[in-house]
Amino acid sequence: MVDLATQTERRPVSLKSIAQRQQISLAYLAQLVSPLITAGIISSARGQRGGIALVRRPEELTLQEVMALYEGPIAPTDCAAARESCERMARCALHDVWLELAAAMNRCLSGITLRDLSERHQIKSATCAYHYHI
Repeated sequence: MVDLATQTERRPVSLKSIAQRQQISLAYLAQLVSPLITAGIISSARGQRGGIALVRRPEELTLQEVMALYEGPIAPTDCAAARESCERMARCALHDVWLELAAAMNRCLSGITLRDLSERHQIKSATCAYHYHI
């Protein structure tokens, strides 16, 4: 995702070129991309000039949205993610803490856009020779 956000032109980028830049296998990248296509976050095009591209601008896509796609509800415990998951919640002193932590995590992740990550990447790229992110 960061790789796509750093592209200055809004045209499809081949999976092969992304896999090479990120030093990951093409098969693994294809697995990562599939849910993003299904969710409408990226589009794919076949053919010689094909590849994948962001559907929305990087500043419109949050880290919370992408992480929730892969991980489901962002929460430190099951009881904070699904209210019916524990019969002890009503008397559990920690339950409210887990809910507060889940809310804080989601606020933080919702405040970070793909554009923000792209800018962080560009800063760190100047000082680091290796890049391992999607």
